Amino acid sequence: AGAAHVFDKRFSSESGALSNANYMYNNGYFRQLFYMQYASGIQKTIVHGYSSEYGPEERVNWPGYEGMQDVFSERFNKRQPGTVDYTEVNRHLGRIQKVLEQGKPQMDLLILRSDYNVHNWVVAYSGGSDMYQNLTHRHQGLYWKDMELQDAGYTYEYLSPHVLAEDEITCSDKKINPDGAAYQAVIVMQDELPYETACRLLEWAKAGLPVVFVNNTQETMTWTETKMNTLAGSTTGCNDGKDAELAELVKEMKSLNNVMTVDSAKDAYEAMQALGVRPRAEYVESNNKILSSMRKTDEAAYLYLYNYMYQDTANYQGQISVEGNYEPYVLDTWNGDVAQVADFKSEDGRTILNVDLAPGEIMVFILKTAGTAENTVVDSENVYKFFRDGEQILAAVSEGEEATVTFSDGSTANIDADAPKDLTLSGWSLTVDAFDKGEKILRTEANEDTGLTSTEAAYTTKHTNLEVGTLDQLVPWKDIDELGEYVSGVGTYKTTFRLPQNWSKEENGAFFTADSFNYGTAAMWVNGERVYADMDSASADISDYVKAGENTIEVRITSSLRNIMRKVGYLIKEEGSSGGSAGFQHTIGGWTSQPEADSYGMTGETRLITYKKVAVAPEQENLKDRL
Repeated sequence: AGAAHVFDKRFSSESGALSNANYMYNNGYFRQLFYMQYASGIQKTIVHGYSSEYGPEERVNWPGYEGMQDVFSERFNKRQPGTVDYTEVNRHLGRIQKVLEQGKPQMDLLILRSDYNVHNWVVAYSGGSDMYQNLTHRHQGLYWKDMELQDAGYTYEYLSPHVLAEDEITCSDKKINPDGAAYQAVIVMQDELPYETACRLLEWAKAGLPVVFVNNTQETMTWTETKMNTLAGSTTGCNDGKDAELAELVKEMKSLNNVMTVDSAKDAYEAMQALGVRPRAEYVESNNKILSSMRKTDEAAYLYLYNYMYQDTANYQGQISVEGNYEPYVLDTWNGDVAQVADFKSEDGRTILNVDLAPGEIMVFILKTAGTAENTVVDSENVYKFFRDGEQILAAVSEGEEATVTFSDGSTANIDADAPKDLTLSGWSLTVDAFDKGEKILRTEANEDTGLTSTEAAYTTKHTNLEVGTLDQLVPWKDIDELGEYVSGVGTYKTTFRLPQNWSKEENGAFFTADSFNYGTAAMWVNGERVYADMDSASADISDYVKAGENTIEVRITSSLRNIMRKVGYLIKEEGSSGGSAGFQHTIGGWTSQPEADSYGMTGETRLITYKKVAVAPEQENLKDRL
């Protein structure tokens, strides 16, 4: 993203073009790909589809024609069970992308790096067939190896040092492109540093730009090649005879107080701290769970957060300290609602935000520029969540002990509310619309100009309703006798629950949560009304849709086509030379080996977290004593 950011260009990516993994993964897996891209600076993702429903009869099998051969690309379109929810998924992604189009990116560090290899495969397949085991989820870097900067909240990206000499790149107020990405510091990590770039870097360093030279770094270049750097900025990397002149420039640069040299990447964090360079969105406690991306306008900042450890079982809970004083809001990207945040604090010119993110979940803060906040909640016990209604703060108190709220002025409020009990939902019935191979349909067209007639084929999809009945427990479809390991499609779960007769929409609320949707798309209805669920955290606020007495809830979960394709047969079969590159073959089927059956459906425990909304304010006695 470095080049896109310094030249203020939209950065987009083609996504989902998998090799030998067609129909393999649920929609949620691809959402994780998109979220990672957004965290890396990509603003718009475009999924890989297919060009035609029909194709040559001898090259077509169910679920449809495979352009680009069977081995390439996921097929995002109506042949997938998840199609029923694509509109909501795309609205969700569109809201994220809209945020990432606002203002200018805000990056902390710029790492100068030249690379003449073309090898994005090493990134995509560094984990082998288990895509979760790539470098990111193993907490490893590809070029910049040390992870302490990332774990502290620093955002950084790479840029060719040659670009730094372009006239469009400026430096003032100790920042590179201050009206754009506003990089706070530069890292020189490679032995190579072009002379012209060094001249400009020296000029900027003299004006106060922090620069850190990092020696003894390693970069993964290809599967088999590692580049070893020993002395950062020691050669121009060109046969220009200017290494000695470069050495004098670097020597002068290193004599400045705002320039440091360290002997390894693991020392870079302490160097940045010593130079006074803090992350704009700093993690109060270092972690290897969260990635962030920030944009800024004159009126507001936009903070995107992603819990990239999507196979974890526990939520990430922590705080992020954002540079500047703000009035924070949270955008619900699944339904478009914007809610003002009540529990945060202002401290030393920074805004401290509370973060609670499920594995694989994202959140977006909208930070409205403001003065130092007053009357905010800085701590609490036994409070489920907070709401803000104008100047009034409401605490959502769930069942349990007495709740306590601490305010930014040091005062407290004690709450002893008669909150309803949480509910465990059971008695779910399940019906699955199972997808299978349908009939072949042909269409024939005659070309009057050429006199040729062509016949193309496509397949329908056979739909079978499988009535499972009432489930004793929520387990994957493959473990249900009535379904088994070869069923893919759309499952509908239904159950009922009762709320007490004194339930009030004004005073009470209910939050649905399930252990897992297994990366499928999801839709919900409560008492016949559509509710927009967070497909990643498998949850939804259903407060506006429930009532006293009996309520009905329906949850629809989709799957990939992996399990039915295991039955139909999708292993590669060679079909002879394509007439192209030597050894390149046409194939039927797209898998090199038979995968295990995937887990589909809603699984684990499902609960309703019920609460009572109570207005809270500092206790007057506490305030009087303090005064």
